Amino acid sequence: MEAIKNLIAGTLERMRPGPITPPSSSGENSSAKKKWSAKWLGGLRTDHHPKLQELEAEVYKFCCDMWKSPTVGRVLVLAGKNGTGKTHCAKGVYRWIGHCGHVNQFISRTNHISHLMGLYWHWPELLDNFKNGGWDVVEDLFSAPVLILDELGGGHDPSEVGVDKLCQVLTRREFKWTLITTNISPENWEQQFDKRVASRLLRNSTIIDLSDVPDYSTI
Repeated sequence: MEAIKNLIAGTLERMRPGPITPPSSSGENSSAKKKWSAKWLGGLRTDHHPKLQELEAEVYKFCCDMWKSPTVGRVLVLAGKNGTGKTHCAKGVYRWIGHCGHVNQFISRTNHISHLMGLYWHWPELLDNFKNGGWDVVEDLFSAPVLILDELGGGHDPSEVGVDKLCQVLTRREFKWTLITTNISPENWEQQFDKRVASRLLRNSTIIDLSDVPDYSTI
């Protein structure tokens, strides 16, 4: 029996996501960040703009903090033009969670064990889902341990049904792990959405403004 326990423990340890310590100036942690980024954000170019180095560091820190404290989180917003690595990072985080999240188990409520699980939605597709009456996904948007909304602000929403639901989701997820990408710069959030959504995007959040970063294809 002891041998079986040791075997299971060893298997779980090998399944862990590798180095997850927060980035720092120390050589060991800097190396850990580089290894993690190379594996999960591979292909992200950070050499031509300092904001992209900030992007890489904040995404890594977001995942480190998420791993250490899966039940109490925050919002990370990546805002900027097309071709700056926002969706690339969002999908990298989603892959990382899918690969490693089942190892990180925690008590989400009394007598209920959950694991780190991600829910990924491309906003224009989610908006179409709402327009077609697909309200059954709303509870998952509220409760998912990690929610990723990609390309927020994309799609056509004349009835503002998406804005109303987005406000509800952001309100419920203020202290849950949430990653959002958008092509809308922060100064235009109130105009694109409304005051409620703009305010909630600023609550308990880290915002990486990539507005000055050029499209990769122009480099």
